[in-house]
Amino acid sequence: MATTLGDYAAIIFDLDGTLTDTKRFPVRASEKLFEHLGIDSELLFQQYLQGLVKDYFRQIDAVVDGGPYIRPLDIVKNAIGAGLESIGVRVEQEVLAAAAEDFSRLHLELSELRPGTRELLDYLRDRDVRLGVITNSFEGHMNVILERLRIAQYFDVLVDPSVTHTYKPHPRPFWYATKQLDVSAPEALVIGDEYYADVVGAHRAGIDAVWVNIRGASLDDNLRRFGVASAPKYVVEDISELLDLTSP
Repeated sequence: MATTLGDYAAIIFDLDGTLTDTKRFPVRASEKLFEHLGIDSELLFQQYLQGLVKDYFRQIDAVVDGGPYIRPLDIVKNAIGAGLESIGVRVEQEVLAAAAEDFSRLHLELSELRPGTRELLDYLRDRDVRLGVITNSFEGHMNVILERLRIAQYFDVLVDPSVTHTYKPHPRPFWYATKQLDVSAPEALVIGDEYYADVVGAHRAGIDAVWVNIRGASLDDNLRRFGVASAPKYVVEDISELLDLTSP
């Protein structure tokens, strides 16, 4: 049984919110959209964001549940439209497409490395742990971001939605990653910030998980919602804390 991170043969990270801090890009892209539309209301802005996020996850769930694959860029475009409709605003498809492209561009530009990430990757590489990343985010972005942040060289496999045509928490991306890393599920560990996508997804694939609870969400609430069997092996509040799990 693995007791420290270095005991695992492979570790699979999430990207957004785990390796990288991406909280700025959706807000900035949405602010730009509101400026373009001439809407100046913090209340409407927050309502729009809630509608956007709700529809985004609705679309992800539909694909995970067996629906047709929808590209991340199209999911974002649809979610922007749903967010605007939730505040009574309808716009042309061209406006939604341009807004989605802004989301995509700013995702590339504003993703930042979370503190402690490089030190953790150095520790794992020195112990010959094979490393991968699975993301639900934009197709083709992961390698560009990792190269810009100068950490691409640490990873043996990168899995974005275009690879398996589904999203976490479907087990297929996790199974694909473990196959490419040449490890069995019990030899691997998933590290991610989204309980449903990362922790539940890892559980469905038979893989241990670390929940990086950056939002201060309730573990008990998630266990009630998704079942006690989904419980992560470890819970931390930031990836930098994982360095504490590198020794017995």
